[in-house]
Amino acid sequence: MKKSRRETDAISEEGTRKTGRFGNIGFLLFSSPFLLAGAALIYFLGLSPALRIIRASTWDATPCVVISSRVASSSDGDTFAVEIHYTYTVDGKQYQGTRYGFFGGYSSGYDSKDEVVKENPAGKYATCYVNPSDPAEAVFHRGVSWEMLWGLFGLPFLAVGLAGPFMAVRSSLRQRRLRKQSQANPLSWPTFEAVHSPVSLSATQGGAPFDPHPAPLVYPSPNSLTSIPIGGVVLEAAMTPARRLIIMTIFAVFWNGIVSVFVGVLLKQWGRGNFEWMLALFLTPFVLIGLLLLFGVAHGFLALFNPRPRLTIASRQLALGESADLEWEFSGATRRVKQLRVYLEGREEATYRRGTDTSTDKNVFSTIEIARKPNAEPGRALVEIPGNTMHSFNSEHNKIVWEIHVKGEIGYWSDVDETFEIEVLPRKSFGIVEP
Repeated sequence: MKKSRRETDAISEEGTRKTGRFGNIGFLLFSSPFLLAGAALIYFLGLSPALRIIRASTWDATPCVVISSRVASSSDGDTFAVEIHYTYTVDGKQYQGTRYGFFGGYSSGYDSKDEVVKENPAGKYATCYVNPSDPAEAVFHRGVSWEMLWGLFGLPFLAVGLAGPFMAVRSSLRQRRLRKQSQANPLSWPTFEAVHSPVSLSATQGGAPFDPHPAPLVYPSPNSLTSIPIGGVVLEAAMTPARRLIIMTIFAVFWNGIVSVFVGVLLKQWGRGNFEWMLALFLTPFVLIGLLLLFGVAHGFLALFNPRPRLTIASRQLALGESADLEWEFSGATRRVKQLRVYLEGREEATYRRGTDTSTDKNVFSTIEIARKPNAEPGRALVEIPGNTMHSFNSEHNKIVWEIHVKGEIGYWSDVDETFEIEVLPRKSFGIVEP
């Protein structure tokens, strides 16, 4: 038994909800190990030692005597650590300390550690730092060490881990928004039940006698729908400039905050006449990324003062082969826009895995020019969806996305660049389904 269009749409909507729900669970399950691993690396190798260093900045400098010092090696002999035993006296009571620094564990680089041991031989009078609230807790060196840079390797894991919850929330909000749009703006297109036999109601039952040769039914052309006053809807931008700036600022502060700790250590050593070239080379790419992030923040801040486009269209949902009027207007200093371009773009996205890496390929299969003007004055144009392309589609690994792009060129400033997503439905067909 064939189902009506309305029944089919209901089943499709239910399937979309199930697919989205299981897809969101998959996002979370996939990203959780990365999130935990990244957070653990950052905390134990970078953040925790940094917090201990900050806490120890208020500890009392106390004279101590080195009892023994050596370079200890791990079981495989490839990594090393400084081991120093020292004794100190607080309030007439003698204590022994074994902590050299706050970075615990072994790391590569024997020569640098051997130099520390040679500078602190047994019997040397030195200075250690003691916790005034607990004299049994002390540290020999409370400065930052380059080994703490290993905590930065947790950032890629953390980024992948945070991408899962972000995608899950974004997908849920998008599905909820599309459902609300579908309920608020139902398509006013005729829906017919499937007919399996030429049977009609008789005249006595309130129907007309069956006509084996009925006159052809005339339906409105999709292009003629633009003349029907159906009340436009305002499209929402996929990412507002303010939201983009907040995300970029948070990431830039987080990244540069960690990198600045190690840059401070490098500059401090340079001031002492001991410039560490290996550490400088290691930090160079991280510093360059930080500078690019700061440039992105500045670029995003300037975008806050750009004219904002407002797009109005007959419906957020258009079928293949349909067309609709699109109106746009800008708020703000529109005279600054020197060149305006509005175009419709259809894009295919395919997500696949290579080993443990997940990649997404994007391919633009349709670009339709809507308007190109030398200014940002209000305008109106017809948006036509090609009938020989693909409708919007979203599955676990493949996606078809249709977006309206608004780009405005501003000289010596951040350009206007905003995107508005629309949903393209399959082509509508009319007539009676034969048995």
